Amino acid sequence: TAPPAYQVRVAAQKSRVTNPESPFVEYLLPNFKKLTNPLVRQALAVAVNKNSWIAAAGGPQLDEATNSIIKPSVAGYKKFDNVFGAPEGGDPAKAKALLQQAGVPMPFPIHFTYSGGTPTTDAQASALKQALDNAGFKVTLEGLTDTYYDVIQNPSNAKKYDLTWASWGADWPNASTVIPPLFDSRVNLSSASNGQDYGWYANPSINQTMDAAYKEPDASKRNAMWGDLSEQLAKDTAYIPLDIIKWLRLHGSKVTNYTENSVTSGYADLGQVGIAG
Repeated sequence: TAPPAYQVRVAAQKSRVTNPESPFVEYLLPNFKKLTNPLVRQALAVAVNKNSWIAAAGGPQLDEATNSIIKPSVAGYKKFDNVFGAPEGGDPAKAKALLQQAGVPMPFPIHFTYSGGTPTTDAQASALKQALDNAGFKVTLEGLTDTYYDVIQNPSNAKKYDLTWASWGADWPNASTVIPPLFDSRVNLSSASNGQDYGWYANPSINQTMDAAYKEPDASKRNAMWGDLSEQLAKDTAYIPLDIIKWLRLHGSKVTNYTENSVTSGYADLGQVGIAG
């Protein structure tokens, strides 16, 4: 048994530990220029094992599974089940059935490009590979180290990768800072870049619904429209949600009124924090 003084110190430190959600959602993007069969994209979504991805990151204190590109604390969030009915651990049998229904050769080759070079990201990529390989795919991993986004944004690389990793955080807690920046093809896709639409997703109907959401004067109706869009985009496999990144913090013993909230995107609210004399 630890000495009483040590126990007191540990208890005091635990009282100053916080584990908030960060602003960032991690997700995968099928490449619509290459994966043109929707059943193959659906098979990917069904095969993904969020549990093994999170375990490779370090566990539930560092990642939390999600079904949406929008965080629950962001206005415009809509709660919906995994759109293809797969559990958090994936459904390899269902994924294989979808690939068979698609009529593609199996195992189906997938080139996964991600931001690599760290033990954590490489472990997560390996966990994803194992889940997809078990579901009828044959995954080649490419972890980019010196550069990342400029590579997956470059049209000359569009025929190379099938699946990419990305992360995004709302600029302020409203879904209008999530859906349009990522999936409005008019502001993203050009001959020079895919902007932040790394999967080359383009849907005129989705674009028109974004315009309608912007024009809706009623905030509740507008936020509901963003939520519906997040679900429709998941059904289109414009994105495959993975997790919300979490932070683990320890603040000082003389810090007073320590507060973290959604308005400050999970960061310390400096307007509330003080220092004891």
